[in-house]
Amino acid sequence: MSDAGIPDGIKADTHGRLYCGCADGVHVISPSGALLGKIVVRGCDGGVANLCFGQGAHASTLFALAEGAVVAVTLNGTRGALVDGTHT
Repeated sequence: MSDAGIPDGIKADTHGRLYCGCADGVHVISPSGALLGKIVVRGCDGGVANLCFGQGAHASTLFALAEGAVVAVTLNGTRGALVDGTHT
């Protein structure tokens, strides 16, 4: 699945897409397993080790924890999903 490092910190949104921390940033995977795109995090040698969606008013914000940095990306129209499929 990943072409850069081993996926870590895997989270899902309410559309069934997966967000995986990798060596070059966050890989976004469709429900069918296709790579939809990457959120590239530059300047962090260790890649993205973990990530999460915010809660409440920040449910559309993806927080990525990289080596030496925390990156926040607003994904309009997307909300994080809990394991049971509810909104965060």
